[in-house]
Amino acid sequence: MEQVEELADYQRQHEEIEAACEKMEPHRAEFEALLADEPSFLERCQTLFAEERFAPFRFHAADLRRAFEKVGYPGFAADPKRRETLLKAILFLADEERRGRLSRELLKMLPDYVAANRYLDAWVIQYCAFLMTEQPDQSNPFLFEMVYGALLEWDDQRDQQADPLLSAMGISREQLQTMPPDEREQFIANLLADPSNRQRLEEFAATHPEMLAILESEARSADDMMIALLERDDTAHLLPAEAEIIPWLEVFQQRVLADERLAGVLRGESPAADVSTALGDLLGAVSEEMAAAMYTTERRAQLEKQLREFADQRRAADDFAGVAQAQAALLVLVRDPEPRDNFLLTSLCWTALRKAMRTLAPSSPPA
Repeated sequence: MEQVEELADYQRQHEEIEAACEKMEPHRAEFEALLADEPSFLERCQTLFAEERFAPFRFHAADLRRAFEKVGYPGFAADPKRRETLLKAILFLADEERRGRLSRELLKMLPDYVAANRYLDAWVIQYCAFLMTEQPDQSNPFLFEMVYGALLEWDDQRDQQADPLLSAMGISREQLQTMPPDEREQFIANLLADPSNRQRLEEFAATHPEMLAILESEARSADDMMIALLERDDTAHLLPAEAEIIPWLEVFQQRVLADERLAGVLRGESPAADVSTALGDLLGAVSEEMAAAMYTTERRAQLEKQLREFADQRRAADDFAGVAQAQAALLVLVRDPEPRDNFLLTSLCWTALRKAMRTLAPSSPPA
C-alpha cells in the first residue's frame, strides 16, 4: 500500500514536474558547464545534498553494517578494491525498488527548486534522478552523499570501540589521527609487532566479532597487495640473490627425486592435478625453510629499508599504486615475527625460486 500511495502521489505531481523541467531548459548550458568541471560539480552536490530536506533519505551506520555483513568488509585502507566493496555496499542498500523510489522522490522536488530560481540545483537533482535508474550498477553523487555520513558514523563507532584497546597499548585515537596515513598504518603495524599488544588485540577481537571480520578482511587485502608488489618488474631487487637461491633449488630437486610420484616431472612427464598440488606444497615447505634460514633480524631491517625507499621513489613518481603496495608489504613484514610464518618473507623465497626455475629450465633441464 505504501508503494501504491507513493506512485499515486508521484502521478498527481507529474504535470507540475514536467512544467518545472521546461523552465529549467534555458539553463541547460550552464549545467553542462558545471558537469564538465568535476571538482565544482561534486562540491555543489555535497553542499546541496547536505540540506535538511534530504535527511530522510540518508543511510546510517546500522544500514552500512548490514550491507558489509552481506558483501564483505572493506580491506586495507590503500587497497583500490576497497572502493569496489563500498560500491557493493551502496548497491546492496539501494536496490532496484529503492532506487526507483528515490528517483521519483528527487523529481518531486524539482518544482520547489525551480520556484526558488535554483535552476542549477534543480538540474543536479534531475541528473541524479536520471542516473538512479539509467545506471543501476553504479553509484552516483546523490547516493554517495547519502551513504557517506553512514560511513563516518560507522568509522566513529568502530573507533570508540577500539579506544580502550589503544589506551592499553599506550596510544590515543587523537594521536593516530594527527599522523599522515602511511605513517599511521606503519605505526600500528609496529605496535602489533609487540607480542603483548598482539595478545591484547586477539583478546579484543574474540569479544568483538565485527572487528575481527574487519581485521581479517584488511589482512587479506594487505596480502593481495603485497603479492601484486612482488609481481612488478621493478621489485626484483627485493628478492634473494641468485647465489642464495641455487642451494635451495638443489634442496627442492633432491626432495622431488626422493618421491617417485613427483620425480617423473623432472623426466618431462606431465603431472596429474594431485602431483601439481604436491609439488606446490613441497615448494612452499622449502620456501618456509629458506625464509627461516635467510631472514635474520638484520636482513629484515634491510628489507624494511628497501621497502620504504621504494615507497618514496614511487611517491615521487606519482605511482600511488606502488606506494600502497609497499605499505601493505611493510604491514605484512611486521605482522608475523617468525620468518617461516611471515607471508612476505616466504613469498619472496617462493617467487625467487619460481623465477630461477623459469630462467634455468630452457638451458639446463636438470636444474
